[in-house]
Amino acid sequence: MINFYSNDLDDDTKILTHWLCYIADRQMSYKLVWAVGGFVISELIYSIKESKELELLNPDNHISFIKKEKTKDRYFLISQSEPNDLIINDYEQYIHDNKVKFKSRFFPSDYFSILFTLTFLE
Repeated sequence: MINFYSNDLDDDTKILTHWLCYIADRQMSYKLVWAVGGFVISELIYSIKESKELELLNPDNHISFIKKEKTKDRYFLISQSEPNDLIINDYEQYIHDNKVKFKSRFFPSDYFSILFTLTFLE
């Protein structure tokens, strides 16, 4: 029931998205994690597989899916694509500048778990 950013993802991307959503699932609503987080994480996984570039997780890189809040020393995940209907209709508060913003409860700890997982798989 993950809200993938695209209907054309391969099975590997879907399984890895599912796994990484579980990382972000601690003490949060699974509906939020799978709807908003699933959207952003599935696009992140797809983009990393296509580009073969972990720089997409480097917050100092302009192409990164990790961004820093302007007013605080906090980080979040953000999509590169526009939100789909589920996000627009049910999770509008997670849309910023026509992108989907997701932050798990234990960020940046979850960020490092995601990074370590992807580095291991690389």
